[in-house]
Amino acid sequence: MANTTGKKFGGRKKGTPNKITSKAKGAIAEALDGESEHISEALHEIRKSGNYVEFINAIVKLCPYVIPKMTETEINAAISGGTDFNDLVKKIRGDKS
Repeated sequence: MANTTGKKFGGRKKGTPNKITSKAKGAIAEALDGESEHISEALHEIRKSGNYVEFINAIVKLCPYVIPKMTETEINAAISGGTDFNDLVKKIRGDKS
């Protein structure tokens, strides 16, 4: 019989990585341990070559490993008093129209 309750029974807790993921991340971390100097040197060589497009691409590819990825947030809010958003912006700006 299928679970139609929407509740989770058994298995890993939400957000717990599986063993393979943990092992893979550990192996990558171990391989990169102590390589920061070499990475800096490689980036310096790319920059020194004058190929700025390649340099920026390398930096952009490294960013996800040090900067958390932002998620999109949508705000649905009602403004009390019958004022719509555009009227509120005009009021803040001081527009008389």
